Amino acid sequence: MAVKKKIASSAYLLSEGEKQEYADYLNAAFKEATQYNGSEKSLNQLIKVLSQPERFVRKHNNGKISEALEETFADQAKPELSQTQPVKLADIMVDAGERYFQKLRDAGDLSETFKLMANGNAAIVHSNATFIQSDKIDAQSDFDAHGGTSNDNRRQTETQPRVAWLMEGLKSIGIYADDVIFRVGKNDAGMRRENPYIIMEIPRLQKQIAVNNEVGQVTFVSKEILGSKVYETLTKKQLKSLSCIEDEPCRNKSTWLKNILGHLVGGPTHEHDPKNNPKKINVKAYAKKSFKRSFPLSEYLIVESARATQEASPDGRIPSARDTLIEHGPLAGIITWGAVHVDLVRGRRGLPGGSTLSQCLMKHGLRDKKIEITKDKIWECVQLHRKKFGHWPEKRMEDSIEFKPLKGRTWVEADSYLKQRESSLFQFITQKRIKLAGDIFTADNIWNSIKDHHEKTNQWPMVSSGVIQGGPLKDQEWDLVNTILKQGNKHLPGKSNLQEFIDERRLRYTRENILESAKLHFEETGHWPHDKSGEIEFGPLKCGNWGSADNALRNGNQHLPKGSSLHLLLVKEGLKANNWRSVPSGRPSAPHRTPNSP
Repeated sequence: MAVKKKIASSAYLLSEGEKQEYADYLNAAFKEATQYNGSEKSLNQLIKVLSQPERFVRKHNNGKISEALEETFADQAKPELSQTQPVKLADIMVDAGERYFQKLRDAGDLSETFKLMANGNAAIVHSNATFIQSDKIDAQSDFDAHGGTSNDNRRQTETQPRVAWLMEGLKSIGIYADDVIFRVGKNDAGMRRENPYIIMEIPRLQKQIAVNNEVGQVTFVSKEILGSKVYETLTKKQLKSLSCIEDEPCRNKSTWLKNILGHLVGGPTHEHDPKNNPKKINVKAYAKKSFKRSFPLSEYLIVESARATQEASPDGRIPSARDTLIEHGPLAGIITWGAVHVDLVRGRRGLPGGSTLSQCLMKHGLRDKKIEITKDKIWECVQLHRKKFGHWPEKRMEDSIEFKPLKGRTWVEADSYLKQRESSLFQFITQKRIKLAGDIFTADNIWNSIKDHHEKTNQWPMVSSGVIQGGPLKDQEWDLVNTILKQGNKHLPGKSNLQEFIDERRLRYTRENILESAKLHFEETGHWPHDKSGEIEFGPLKCGNWGSADNALRNGNQHLPKGSSLHLLLVKEGLKANNWRSVPSGRPSAPHRTPNSP
């Protein structure tokens, strides 16, 4: 209730006739304010009545409105008004709204709330259906979030006047009681919640709010008008999976209301202009129309229905696009599997499109349960994958295998199966490839294919160079060559790689070349090289690698004696002390000598 402020003024004295005229205006305004019922029509009528005393004030104030004059004229026309009675025109309007919304907030139960709404020309539609099915997870999470325990069946049900809060907030975006349809559901016996969900439908905005006055129950905002089947069929978790649904828990009234209004107008509420609202709709006539509208889809709903269908199937089969009406899960009795397939392909009912039913189920790991994994099936699928995609499958590929022997399974599962048998997907594929290649992986064959590659491309091959194009190893792959060089076979010692093999053959890591490059390295840097010194920068082995040189000495490559190393070679030649310290240049010391000593 606005409080009147007395302003003494003798500058504007009304005649007896003018006092009576202004008193009549105020009486009409007070009467209209008490009859305000929350509808836009009622608000417009109140504004119309208040415009009369406003014109009166302007007439006596050079066409300008003045709150001080409003109070002065009220003092002269109705001196009997109490100190708490609003006399300023804006306060009369505010007081009317506050009085109405206070009635809503104080309503004892929903029936009283809906009676007030009906007086404001809202459409009230009662249903025998239960809107928004509860599941154990949702019921527990809603209650636990407010400090209870899921096993506490003796809790007291707390309620909040959320419908009243919403109606008061909707007024700020130009939505009134006569813009709303209230679809009131019921509760099934045994539900944790005691209050039903109410679907507040706003045809003017083509939006819906599913609200429950009970503390702990989440509010849902739909950015499109959904049919009754959606709310009658889906649980809270399933509703949240729909792209058109936003869920808002009510932990703080102002934040809760601000977020909901933001969802309704598509942004912050302060940016919304009520004048931009679409044309007003007769909600009572609109409410008589069918509530059966398009059922939106999500991958979650599709997968849940497919999983339920598989569990009900005697042979554990997943559904396909050829199947008929869905009989299990949240989509039961609503749509056929063929229609779901088309919607996935074309991107209808809120789906992104570009997928198929089979791909959707594979993506989420659904497969026919009777398909067992064996090594033969894995290898068959590996070959089919290589033929179709041009590369070998990897264990980290989580998408379902699309080839018949293991259709619906994943490469992760195949890798896990092989690991239980002391292998892995990579090792399994490698051994199969080596076995198929036979005994062709010899040092000479590898080097001849390397030279052929260099002659054709003027580049040395790398692990990622793909299929070998010529030489004795034609149609094999460089990554397999690299693997065999690492692990070895009856022709190769192992513990090498493709790059080292090329360096050893190309650069000729002989004892003389290694020593000459080492001496030049010492002269330029002041210290002797070791196996971690990286690229060789000087001498006949320039652009080689000290690690490869050390490896050649250790493994006896290129006709070098086996069992040596870069360090041992330099020590043996007297160029390096056995304690790893270099001899200073220009100061020969027996039995060591520097590179410059004779």
